[in-house]
Amino acid sequence: GTGGQLVEALTASSKKAAGGNSPGGVATSAAVEEVVLRAVEDVVQHQVDGMKARLEEEATQTRSVASRAVRQVEDLTEEWAREVARVRDYETLLLTQLRTLGLDGGGGAVGD
Repeated sequence: GTGGQLVEALTASSKKAAGGNSPGGVATSAAVEEVVLRAVEDVVQHQVDGMKARLEEEATQTRSVASRAVRQVEDLTEEWAREVARVRDYETLLLTQLRTLGLDGGGGAVGD
C-alpha cells in the first residue's frame, strides 16, 4: 500500500543522499527533509498516475458503451421507419383495392 511505497522511496532516496551529506546537523536535517519530500512527491505522483490511468480507461469504456447505445437507437429508428413505410404501402394498396371494388364509401356499387 501507500505506507510500503513511502518506506521504499524513503530508503532509496536516503541511500542516494547519504553519500553527499555534510557532517553538520542542520545540513543533515535539511537533506533528510529534502529526501522525505521527494519520496512523498514520488509516491503521490505514482498514485495520481494510477488514478488517471483508471479514469481514462473508464472514460473510454463509457464512450464505447454510449456509442454502441447510439448505434442501436439509430438502427431501431431505421427499422421503425421501414416498418412505417411498409404499413403505409399496405394501406395505400388496400385503399386502391377498396376503390377498385367500390367499397371505399365514395359512392360505388355498394349502397346504390
